[in-house]
Amino acid sequence: MGGTGFMSKAVKKSKSPRITGKLSLAIASILILTLFIFSFTSCCNLSSLASRLIKTKDLSESGLTAKESIDNSESTSATEGDSAGGQTTPASEAAEAPTAGPSGSDTGSKEYSVAYFEVTSSSESNHFEHRVGNIYAVSAVGADKKLIYSDIKDKYDLGSIFGASPDGTKILGMLSDGGRGAYSAICVIDVLTGKLTTLAEFDFTESKSGEIDLGLYGKPVWSNDSTKIAYEVTTDPNLSPFNSNFRDVGLFIIDVQTGEQKEVNIDLGGASIRSTTFLEPVFFTENDSQIFMVSHPYYEKKENGETVGFYTLNDTLYSVDIKGGVPQEIVGVGPGDFSAAGPEIISSFDNFKSIKSTKQVVFQVLGDFEEDGDLWVCDYDGSSLKKLTKNDQLREQQPSVYDNPDGESKIAYTGSLRYGTISAQIPSGDIFIMDASGSGNKKLTDSKIGPSMPMISPDGSIVAFLFSQYDENMNNIQENFIMVYDLVSGALEKISPEGYIFSIAGWVQSK
Repeated sequence: MGGTGFMSKAVKKSKSPRITGKLSLAIASILILTLFIFSFTSCCNLSSLASRLIKTKDLSESGLTAKESIDNSESTSATEGDSAGGQTTPASEAAEAPTAGPSGSDTGSKEYSVAYFEVTSSSESNHFEHRVGNIYAVSAVGADKKLIYSDIKDKYDLGSIFGASPDGTKILGMLSDGGRGAYSAICVIDVLTGKLTTLAEFDFTESKSGEIDLGLYGKPVWSNDSTKIAYEVTTDPNLSPFNSNFRDVGLFIIDVQTGEQKEVNIDLGGASIRSTTFLEPVFFTENDSQIFMVSHPYYEKKENGETVGFYTLNDTLYSVDIKGGVPQEIVGVGPGDFSAAGPEIISSFDNFKSIKSTKQVVFQVLGDFEEDGDLWVCDYDGSSLKKLTKNDQLREQQPSVYDNPDGESKIAYTGSLRYGTISAQIPSGDIFIMDASGSGNKKLTDSKIGPSMPMISPDGSIVAFLFSQYDENMNNIQENFIMVYDLVSGALEKISPEGYIFSIAGWVQSK
């Protein structure tokens, strides 16, 4: 299966993917009840599918009213429960957590807190096995902990948390019925009031046939003004990619305040391209006039010469006007773009972040072997492509950008050690920070395994990251907690959970 199927002179050159890597295995599932179960079945034609995405309106129409908001500001706080696994003694020095510095260190992020998503249990919960999903916020010095939202009294589970809005006032997440996946919905939570607003719904609870035709793919992204969300919808990913009903339904943008949503009318060169071209949004440009998106075509997974399944890998980065049009190719994994200084075979091309002040894209590239892995940067038009990291002992990944229009921008990232197969199985290592030019690289932790998912504060003074404690065989995560590193004083603070932390939502306003 070749390329992305765009057949237009606006595309710079055709791409023939050189991807032969295998589908990466995820870390052993912990508290699997919180994960989304998008188990869709067969579907009808594309026009009727789109009409069923939202119960009340077709996606191509405007004027969709947001669903009724749920005010959770007075909801009962979740009862403290056991974590998903007790903290264990590290198997080696490589797994030791960094030592926390003195409390009360002065930071430049006093108006922002770190928000995170954790799961615990309570006898008051009506969810399966009394599961409770909570979002907390805590200051950069570990004080003033606040419950932003709890689903303990809700009908649906609070599942994946996608991230905080750029202005720090909202958190983007997903609701699920926690069962067969007959209901799910994109939602936003107001950080200061705790009000949850349901936006796009995928509701198949009344389907007589039991068919679940549509679902969200990947991670929705915020506009820079924090008023809109872009996301991709696909049909059943369990269908064969060569089935005529398996396709990309479209890229959509929804207004958070009004609920109005529209499809970005991308000129793919023919309706049949929908079955071979899948486009996931990755970020908006600085004035929200364009959106960058990555194509992820599907490939056959073979064993003993027989097709046993399918997997998808990112292939090419594109940009398009939010009003629609012909997509412009930026950079791809085919022959040419990375051949000079990159891996021969690319297995991952992901985590795209923008530096809006300089109109650049930062992303990670992982090769098919342990020794391949670096951060790269290019201009918005794909020019000036270069490798930022060159440590032969590390696989650099998970970039977080502090965009500084008045000076040097910064990039924090995770450096995973290249030895054995641990770096492929455990996406953690140590946290580093450098100038956006690639200079001034500084190592912030000395743990070797554990730190991941760095997020730089809005003022660039703090780096928050997840720290994972693994079992003695380094196979499963026993516990996650959050560390915050003060770039001014060098102090580290540890934020311990009441349950099991799944992810850092981002930096949010404290008041």
